[in-house]
Amino acid sequence: MLKSIGPQGQYHLQRVNFPYTTKNSLQPKRYQAHVVGTTYVYDFPDLFRQAIRRVWEKAAEFYPGLKEPSDLLVANELVLDENQELQEVPRPPGINTCGMVGWIFTVKTPEYPKGRRVVVVANDITFQIGSFGPSEDDFFFKVTELAQSLGLPRIYLSANSGARIGLAEEIISLFSCAFNDASRPEKGIKYLYLTPENMSKLKDNGGEYF
Repeated sequence: MLKSIGPQGQYHLQRVNFPYTTKNSLQPKRYQAHVVGTTYVYDFPDLFRQAIRRVWEKAAEFYPGLKEPSDLLVANELVLDENQELQEVPRPPGINTCGMVGWIFTVKTPEYPKGRRVVVVANDITFQIGSFGPSEDDFFFKVTELAQSLGLPRIYLSANSGARIGLAEEIISLFSCAFNDASRPEKGIKYLYLTPENMSKLKDNGGEYF
């Protein structure tokens, strides 16, 4: 795991072999989120920033001398270190290894030009369909505890598919679907079934369990 010797860099607390993420590589994830009718999780800081800019523009209509700060919103991501403790780290988007992402936003508004801090936590719909597993539950709990301990507001941006039910990946491909309408799979399925050949494969692999 990489660690900064001096001031924290953007790769602080990242694994040594993590893949470098470019801006263009996020486009498929943005499209994936768009298809299911939501926003890619790492675009939320920019959306908040745009909303805050509009607040400043509206305030400037009443107070012409009001000057908008250059750093309207600073987002530091909350990342678990090797001791499973949350650390506030600036890092590139899209290298999360969990379906839940959190930040501490420092937001500057006309009411609070020096900035206020807010904890934000959101589901990543592109990570296993935004489902809740043990790691997501643990992360959400720790972010909530951190917000309470710091006395900060916590915003939860929910876009998930519920609990993650574990499946044995090696047998998923053996199941077949009985569709309501085989020519239109989007109409759903009646049930899952196993062909005699695939059932034999399961018996061979599973022994006495089948």
